[in-house]
This record gives sequence, structure tokens and C-alpha cells, in this order.
Amino acid sequence: MDNILYFIPSAGILALLFVYLKNNWVASKEVGSEKMGRIAKNIADGAMAFLRAEYKILSVFVILTAILLGFKGVSEGTSYLVGVSFVVGAAKALVNAVKILKSFSANFNRVDLPIPFEPP
Repeated sequence: MDNILYFIPSAGILALLFVYLKNNWVASKEVGSEKMGRIAKNIADGAMAFLRAEYKILSVFVILTAILLGFKGVSEGTSYLVGVSFVVGAAKALVNAVKILKSFSANFNRVDLPIPFEPP
């Protein structure tokens, strides 16, 4: 049982190392043809449209759930901060998504495809 406590962080570090190496490998490859660039731009545009729509719906869910969690926390005698922590977690997920999209946008700009990033 104690070995798993060392295995889990080690697996995480190995995964981060793999991602770093794979990212450098992909970044070193040639861009491709103009047609491939257009396809990549269309995929990126579709992904951005999907994420905007998803976050509009998700924000309503997060607010309603946070209110319910806050009321439940108060009624059980714990705290309304349960709802606040839920919102903070959802906001952190949004920030991470924005960072990922910015990195994708930067990668597309590397291939001379100007894709402006607009947060959802």
C-alpha cells in the first residue's frame, strides 16, 4: 500500500516528461501543405465555437449548483463556502481551458494561420 503513494506522483512526473518530449517533437516537424493548414484552421474554428457554446451552458449549471451547495452547506451546519469552492474549481477549469486554447492558437500562428483567440 505504501508503494502506491510513490507510484502515483512518479507516474504523473513521467506523464509530464512524455508530454514535454512529445510537444518538442511535434514542434520540430514541418508544417505541411496549405490544404493541411486550412483543415487545421477549420478544426480550430469548430472547436472554439463548441467551447463557447459549452461554457455558456456550463456557467448556468455552475451557478445553480453552487447556490444549491451553499444552501445545503448552511443547512447542514458546515458552511456556504462549499458552494464558493465549487465556483472556484469551475473557474480554475475555465482558466486551464483558456490556457490550452491559447497554446493551440500560438501553435497555429506558428504555421502562419492567424487565429485570434477570444475567450468563451
